Amino acid sequence: MPETWLNDSIVNFWMKWVGIPQSPNDVASQVYTFSSHFLSCVLLNSYSSDLKRWLRKINIFDKKLLLFPFHGVNHWSLVAVYNPSLIKQTSKRWGDASYTNEVTCMVHFDSLGRKTTHNGSDIAWAIRLVLNSEWDRHYNTSLDKTSRPFTHRCLPLLTPKVVCQGNSFDCGMFTCRYAFNAIQLLKKRLTMNDVHNKLKCYVSEDSLFDFSKGDITRMRVEIHNILGSITEQYRLHRDTSSETPAVTDVHDVVMNLFDDSESDGEANDHDDDVAFTNDNHSSDCSESVWSCGSDGDELMHDEDEPLIYESNGEFILSFCHTIVIAVFFPPLSEKKGVHLEALL
Repeated sequence: MPETWLNDSIVNFWMKWVGIPQSPNDVASQVYTFSSHFLSCVLLNSYSSDLKRWLRKINIFDKKLLLFPFHGVNHWSLVAVYNPSLIKQTSKRWGDASYTNEVTCMVHFDSLGRKTTHNGSDIAWAIRLVLNSEWDRHYNTSLDKTSRPFTHRCLPLLTPKVVCQGNSFDCGMFTCRYAFNAIQLLKKRLTMNDVHNKLKCYVSEDSLFDFSKGDITRMRVEIHNILGSITEQYRLHRDTSSETPAVTDVHDVVMNLFDDSESDGEANDHDDDVAFTNDNHSSDCSESVWSCGSDGDELMHDEDEPLIYESNGEFILSFCHTIVIAVFFPPLSEKKGVHLEALL
């Protein structure tokens, strides 16, 4: 798929993949990734009760990193919130460069740099609104508004200098790469000194961001091949099953891989879905076979689902095999996949 935009289905697919731990101690286990529709919905409808149901099964402050992929005005970018549970300590020691403990920080990764079409102030407002509301739900039992700690003073939106796109179609690919990098940065401590230096050492000068546009092109090919592999395995399964409809195209594969219609329990409960009233923030790739359906379908994830490990504790490294094996071929759980680092 050269020189084409990535749509919501592919970006959400990638975010779920890189967020799967490869071992019990993998930093990815400390990450929560929001749907690409989430921020758009907050900006359109504020943090409504429908959106709050999205997080009803999880305390996001148990995570060290929150990822918010965002699409608007024909452009993709990514916001990462590090150490959200440390906001009280960060607020008390804000501005103290001698404070060496880890701090809360909100980072905007944007491949257009200063030429971005995204309004950082609006995005930051929406994220602080969500964080304060969730803080109220978990910790602020008195609902005292003065106790809502996420403010523009102690949680500004920082935009470090990063590698930027050199064309009009790779913003989605850069966002996917930024997501992988943001997760890997959890291996380092983020301190007040890093914030004072505008993340120059923590982000801009880190070797993770020393990638070229050629690497982005190679990554695009790899993602295409991975999706093709999943499609083929899925099609083979569907073609041999007499109880399921035939696969018509690749789009069916992506949607059906995360279809909960045959699962037990709350199979028909749509509380997990983000209700959005306007799809103007969706990717303008309606002609792509990977486009979201017209009814607003997207890749969803049930937070009650356990991490997918082998019976002996060894993790299934390939997301392709993870989905196909976990959903369709449980007896084949001894198969292995490809290491993510080999892709990047």
